[in-house]
Amino acid sequence: MSAALAEPTRRLPLTSFSDRSLLHAVEDHADGAGWVLSADIAATLEVDRRAVASRFAWLTRFGVLERELRKGKVPRYRINAVGGSIVSARLTDAQESMISRLVNGRGVAAIGALMSREADAISANMMRREFRYHDYRRQTGG
Repeated sequence: MSAALAEPTRRLPLTSFSDRSLLHAVEDHADGAGWVLSADIAATLEVDRRAVASRFAWLTRFGVLERELRKGKVPRYRINAVGGSIVSARLTDAQESMISRLVNGRGVAAIGALMSREADAISANMMRREFRYHDYRRQTGG
């Protein structure tokens, strides 16, 4: 670990690490039953455990993680079925090509159509957060 990273950063804002990336980290570090501790992910990402626990709490509220409270132990988390569908989602080449042609007003119209057809609050929240992450990265060149 470099000297600059000797102390973990305290924060893990959505603008620096997407929810999908965090869900992939859970998937990559889960035990055989799919469970992971926030401290395990924090060590991997070199951030404070509380920052990961806070994001995990939000992802639990949004309905993509399951939390297990264990007497005398820290909570552990795993990806539920909805979260699993987000982690495994991939676009086909044809879908990627279609999206690349949505420029100017067509992109806005496509977002409107997508959001008006999206019935469940979980997917709507996750799409909003994914948009926020990518919008920030685009604006800052990150």
